[in-house]
Amino acid sequence: MAVFINKNDENKKEYSCAQVTDMEGERKRRGLTVDQFYAVPRQPYSSSALPIFDEAHVKNAMARFNQARMSQTEKRVAYNKIIRAAGRHGINLGKFKASYELAKNNQLEGIKIYDEDRVEVFEVNE
Repeated sequence: MAVFINKNDENKKEYSCAQVTDMEGERKRRGLTVDQFYAVPRQPYSSSALPIFDEAHVKNAMARFNQARMSQTEKRVAYNKIIRAAGRHGINLGKFKASYELAKNNQLEGIKIYDEDRVEVFEVNE
């Protein structure tokens, strides 16, 4: 669902499109706190990232872990929350854990997991 916002400048009108999701409604429906619902909870809630409330979303959070914009602190916290959530849902973590440790130990930027057999590790460009 797209919502159009009118931004008025003195001499012209500009329009931008904001994407609206129903994640906040889902969170409230399930009775979860923002911290329980997201691997990366933030204020405002709409800026939170990587929902981890069910098996499909935990798998998606694992796959998109490196794509989400996070500070190093947020990344460590999110990693641990994803590990715990995956454990609750019985998700195999072998490649995810190994790739994260490899990236961390080699001071690489991150990982991208495609499936059980295909993992890419990215170097930091300084």
